[in-house]
Amino acid sequence: MKNMSARGIVLTLIAAGSVFFMSTSMVAADSSEAQDLAATVSQLEARVAAQDAKIASQDKTIAEMSKDKPAAVAPSAVDRQQVEEIVRQVMADSATRPSLSGDHPIAGYDKGFFLGSADGNNLLKINGLFQGRYIYDHLRHNRTDDTGGFEVTRAELVFSGHALDPTWKYQLQTGYTSTGLAHLQNAFIEKTLGCGFSVTVGQFKVPFWQEYLVASGKQQLVERSLLSAAMPGYTQGVKVDYFNNMLHLIGAVGEGGRTVVRNSRWDSDATEIGAAARAELLLLGDWKQYGEFESWQGDKPMVVIGGATHYENAQNGTVNGDLMQFTLDGSAKLGGANLFVAGLASNDEGGADLDQFGLLTQGGYFVTKDVELVARYEWMASPDVPSELSIISTGVNYFFAKHMAKWGLDVGYAFNPVDDAWDSTATGWRTDSGGHAGQVVVRTQLQFSF
Repeated sequence: MKNMSARGIVLTLIAAGSVFFMSTSMVAADSSEAQDLAATVSQLEARVAAQDAKIASQDKTIAEMSKDKPAAVAPSAVDRQQVEEIVRQVMADSATRPSLSGDHPIAGYDKGFFLGSADGNNLLKINGLFQGRYIYDHLRHNRTDDTGGFEVTRAELVFSGHALDPTWKYQLQTGYTSTGLAHLQNAFIEKTLGCGFSVTVGQFKVPFWQEYLVASGKQQLVERSLLSAAMPGYTQGVKVDYFNNMLHLIGAVGEGGRTVVRNSRWDSDATEIGAAARAELLLLGDWKQYGEFESWQGDKPMVVIGGATHYENAQNGTVNGDLMQFTLDGSAKLGGANLFVAGLASNDEGGADLDQFGLLTQGGYFVTKDVELVARYEWMASPDVPSELSIISTGVNYFFAKHMAKWGLDVGYAFNPVDDAWDSTATGWRTDSGGHAGQVVVRTQLQFSF
């Protein structure tokens, strides 16, 4: 046993002790049992010896392999102090941060800053939008009246999320326009009912004109078309949605949206009641792609067709008449290029009893992953208006970080005089007097959102 290892010696002593204990406590046992026990001990000793030999062989192999390698340099005392200091700093920092478990809140950024409870039942998300714009308007008949200037078109904050549980959602959107006045936009509570249904109560956009339903921060040109300026805006009321993988149905009843009165008192609107219904069918792609016009390079194709109707019944004793509108639209995306087309038919019995028919088509093409060329044509006509609206606009977008940071430029040209039935100074277009065509509007904008 000269070369036996320490483990072998220990096992031998244990085995020997076991033999001694058994031999002294079992004096009545016959000699054959003692012999069997001794044989078992011998087998254990042989196995331990074989294991020691194997370990020794492995140690020898490792030593030969590391002969040509430089010995590892032990860390100095300075190195140890630096490591210990870093560890202390990390531990001190972690002690100041709340745990993600238990009742501690969670916070961070995910397409907006958020604060929520750890159980997921409460969430507050904060988003913001800034649009700084320069507009230059050239009236062909009166060059001395050319006008240009800067403005903050939109400065908005959006608070959204859910409370109690994820089925109780809310949104509050407010901010300032270029008029300098504060305005309330979306302000509603939405309850998810299950099976694809949800109900919304409060102030929201009338579910009618798709260009207007797309958020201001996700428009393809610097500003929406003049057709959009003539569409119903916000209403206060009740909305019911049904949503599945292919179909989206919306029905709303409220105060109408003709005058775009926001946050109005119950008796201050000139409409007795307003109703709107919209249907959208996803033929290809994903619903997530439908919330913006852009088709980014590499995106999968998407095709959606939609249609809507809107009706308002005039309040008794007012000059407003009944309003009836219809629209059909289609959106197509091809992974770097897009096309949007919408048509309109409208009958407004109030005031001048105006019938309107309109067409809007716009699209874009990414020449690089960050540079998009865009174009739009808008047309509107009415038997009650001397001249048709006919405007073409072209432009370019540069995306620093998609819609979060974006610079845009567009130039619009009016083939016909812009009548006061169509103009919208907020978009840059003014009324052409004297029947002169050729108005030109140049707009450039820097957009930042979070």
